[in-house]
Amino acid sequence: MINKLVRTPQWELAETYGVSQSTVSRAIAGVTPLLAQALRSVVPTAEELRADRQYIIDGTLLPCWSWTAVPGLWSGKHRTTGVVVQVAATLEGQLSWISDPTPGSRHDLHCLDQSGALDHLATYPPIGDKGYIGRGMLTPFKKQPGRELLDWQKTFNKSLNRTRATMRLIQGP
Repeated sequence: MINKLVRTPQWELAETYGVSQSTVSRAIAGVTPLLAQALRSVVPTAEELRADRQYIIDGTLLPCWSWTAVPGLWSGKHRTTGVVVQVAATLEGQLSWISDPTPGSRHDLHCLDQSGALDHLATYPPIGDKGYIGRGMLTPFKKQPGRELLDWQKTFNKSLNRTRATMRLIQGP
């Protein structure tokens, strides 16, 4: 239900509840800080990620309405505006951490570096996609121009991507 509300445009909520879009906007603006304050004590921070666990890390864009006055929210990759968050989950699929939001124009690697999460994961390297290559994470092999991946690299990529599929289930479609 919450996931549906997050993705439902304000005008649609207004129509559903028989109020104006501006009323919905004011309600969201009023409730959001209260929710943040109420949840602050139960939302894990990067410092609370356990060094003795392995995590799957991925970034996701949380779309928002178009703010032309804030060009940093535009994500060329997704062709929409929003903020990027980094998400860490256990190999079993338990959500363990969500970073603070950064402008949608920023690359996942930049956002992860800003979060400091990798500073706390020394024992087992986290698993990520090809966008995280170079940060000591387990990532798929990239095919080099004019060369094919070796069979063992293809097998490794397939196995790693199956493990990463857990994260796609958490993030949703």
